[in-house]
Amino acid sequence: MTTVTIAPDAGVLTMIHTYHTEPGTQQAVYDGLLKGLELYGGRMAGHLTSTIHRSLDGLRVTSYSQWDPVASKALFEDPAALKESLDWFAPLTAAAKGQDAHVYAELSVYRP
Repeated sequence: MTTVTIAPDAGVLTMIHTYHTEPGTQQAVYDGLLKGLELYGGRMAGHLTSTIHRSLDGLRVTSYSQWDPVASKALFEDPAALKESLDWFAPLTAAAKGQDAHVYAELSVYRP
């Protein structure tokens, strides 16, 4: 089992990608993302790890992916390369009503 560590000094980029679903389509989108990672995860330059989450209300599937900032630079700075990467997943997540994705660089962690 791989453990994902979320730490302020990790030195990674993070993409948070949310797919909007309905309770009846959530599992198909979740399964599609898993399949997409198996098929394409190793092809994406700089891809380190991904976790996939299903909301309890059935309305979202969210992936949290970590990327090497140097190795993934071409992917995130070239809109055509990023579109091609996202297009690999499109047929596998077609049951989603929409999606929203953003890349983040800074992280703060609160621990009580």
